[in-house]
Amino acid sequence: MIKSEKLLEENQSQLFRIEEMLEVYSDLRSSHQENARLLEREQQHNQELILQLSATSHDLKTPLTVIKGNAELLELAQLGHPQADYAAEILQASHKMEEYCGSLIDYAKTFQIDSNQFIQLSLGDFLAYLQDDWALFSKQESHRFYLQEDCDLSLRLSIHLDYLKRALLNILLNALEHADQNQKEVKLMVSVQQDQLVFAIWNNGPAFSEEMLLGAERLFYQSDQSRNSANPHHGIGLAFSKQVALLHGGRLTLLNLDQGGASVELTISLK
Repeated sequence: MIKSEKLLEENQSQLFRIEEMLEVYSDLRSSHQENARLLEREQQHNQELILQLSATSHDLKTPLTVIKGNAELLELAQLGHPQADYAAEILQASHKMEEYCGSLIDYAKTFQIDSNQFIQLSLGDFLAYLQDDWALFSKQESHRFYLQEDCDLSLRLSIHLDYLKRALLNILLNALEHADQNQKEVKLMVSVQQDQLVFAIWNNGPAFSEEMLLGAERLFYQSDQSRNSANPHHGIGLAFSKQVALLHGGRLTLLNLDQGGASVELTISLK
C-alpha cells in the first residue's frame, strides 16, 4: 500500500513536470510567433518606407533636372565673380543630389526583383565582367590589386548580373578609398564554403571600428570620418550591397582580420 502511494506520488510529480514543460513550450511558441509577426510587420513597414523614399526621389528628379540645366546655361553665360562661382556650386550640388536620388531608387528596386530577372553564367565570365568595370573605375588611383580564385571558374551561377556587379564594385571602390594612402592594396578572394560562394574583399587600410562592425550596412549609416570628409558618402552603398546579397540568398559581413586591414564578405547561395 505504501509502495502504491509512493508510485502515485511519483506519477503525479512527473505529470506535473510534463504539464509545466508543456506550459513553458506553449509560452515559448507564442513568443516566437509574436516575434515573427513583429519582424514581418517591421520588414513590411521598412519596405513601404523605402518605396516612399524612392517615389520622393523620382519626384525630385524633374526639378533637379531643371536646376542643373539652368546652372549649365549660367556657366555658359560668362558671368563675373562671384556669380560664376555660385552657378558652379549649384551645378555641383545638383549633381550630388541627382546621384543620391539615383542610388536610393536603385536600392528600392532591389525589393522588387524576382527570379525572372536572374541569368545563368559561369563564375569565370562573371569575374571577367567585374574586372572590366573595376579597371575602368579604379584607373585614376595608384594601387595594387590581387585576385585569388580558390574555386572552379566553370561553376554555374544564377544571378542578377547588373546588381551583383554593382554590389561588389561598391565594396571594391570603398576598399580602395580607405586603403593605406602610402601604398594602396586591395584583394578579392573568391571561394566556396558549403553551399555559398564567398567574395571576400580586403584592403590594407585601418580596421573597422566597433560602431562600423555593428551597423555600417544599415541604410543611411555614416561614420564620423565620412561625415567630415570632403566627399561624404550617402550611407546607401553598403546597404545596397547587403540587400543584393540577401536577394541572392547570401549575407554581407564586415570583419577585422588578424593579419591587419579590413575585410567585407559578400556571399550568394549556390543552391
